[in-house]
Amino acid sequence: MTEPNPEKEPQTQPAAPTEPKEDTYTRSDLDREADKRVASALAKYKKDEQERLEKAKTEGERLAKMSADEQAAEALKHRESELKERENKIAAAELKTATVTLLQKNGLPDTMSDQLIGLGNAEAIASAVDTIKTSIDERVNAKVEELAAGSAPETGSSNLDGANDPFNDIMAKYEK
Repeated sequence: MTEPNPEKEPQTQPAAPTEPKEDTYTRSDLDREADKRVASALAKYKKDEQERLEKAKTEGERLAKMSADEQAAEALKHRESELKERENKIAAAELKTATVTLLQKNGLPDTMSDQLIGLGNAEAIASAVDTIKTSIDERVNAKVEELAAGSAPETGSSNLDGANDPFNDIMAKYEK
């Protein structure tokens, strides 16, 4: 018996597929990263808070320099802007509700409402919904007609004509 010589036949192992190496983190690495993120978020919060305080301080100084009539006019103006903002929010909510209802009534998915609200007013949205509904209905009907039409029978493939028609033979028995 001969023993295999390892020098003559080097055996190669199939190369293992290279997989992306995953990074491993230690607890201290994760803690450092978390500390960095918390510190940056805290710094951003402090900066924003400082800006808000400065704005409030300058607004307070400006109001302090005004007379009573000017302050009342400024307060009224501020209230009116808040009311206008609330009205806009309510109108947007009503438009969204009306759009969702219109879509559901027409059998369309209500997920389209956010895109349609971008049109701005109810008339434009209703027109767009009608157009979409008509377009979808036309495409569905065309596809249904196409599938229902089938194919025409080949000519000469029927044996039910002329003297070979079994129906004619049966009818001939009853006609006598």
